[in-house]
Amino acid sequence: MSFFLLLFALSVPFWILDTQVASVLPAAVPLAVPPSVLMAFLPAVCALIITRQASGPNDAKQLLRSAADPSGIRNRAWYLPILLLMPAITVVEYGLMRLLHGSLPPIALPLPLALPLLAVFLLTAVGEEIGWQGLAARQLQPRLTALQTGLTLGVIWALWHIPGFYRMHPDISWVAWQCAATVATRVVIVWLSNNNGRSLLAAALFHATINFTVFWPNFGATYDPALAAVVIGTVAVTVTALWGPGTLARYRFAWTRKAHPQSDRRLR
Repeated sequence: MSFFLLLFALSVPFWILDTQVASVLPAAVPLAVPPSVLMAFLPAVCALIITRQASGPNDAKQLLRSAADPSGIRNRAWYLPILLLMPAITVVEYGLMRLLHGSLPPIALPLPLALPLLAVFLLTAVGEEIGWQGLAARQLQPRLTALQTGLTLGVIWALWHIPGFYRMHPDISWVAWQCAATVATRVVIVWLSNNNGRSLLAAALFHATINFTVFWPNFGATYDPALAAVVIGTVAVTVTALWGPGTLARYRFAWTRKAHPQSDRRLR
């Protein structure tokens, strides 16, 4: 609870600054990169402050280092969903867009900009996931199931983003669908993290692909949160059915059950 209270308290000045900056800009000048973009690092700041106070500076440093620790991803096959699931979801969304509207969004994002943009998204994703998965999820899961943890964090995550969502698209239905997509996305992040020893790196890498695919191919101009919510929601329901709501890490159709006790121990 202290993490959420501190996070929202520190976020208020950024929300106010966004409003003030937007109010002095000419109507023809969009606020493409709002000051609140720096909020991406607030979850990490809050998590490190709380961890340092509760456990000391060494644990805070360990939390920070864990964001770049690949040891939790022992089965390299998990890099496929971590890195390629969101691009696959985007392809499905574009297919639905073609089916419903008869056209696809034009490519307007220069290819040379893709790698630097992905690097920025990875950095901001680390800033968020140190807080959401590195601290909040680990505090909630001893008391809640993995699915409940994903839904709880997803709702709070969505609420935290609402001012930014509304600034970008002052349309209630757009914001509502985006919130639904955000909640479902957090369930998927918990699933990926839990299947890899609660890997913070897995969460951050997947988070980076989310932001990148929303921007691709035309800076999000044709992004449809309703389609995103339906597709990512279907993925969240599917992984919950296959891996179980308790841990989201017990695959129901595994050839053997030998790996299950090990997975359970790693999730404790």
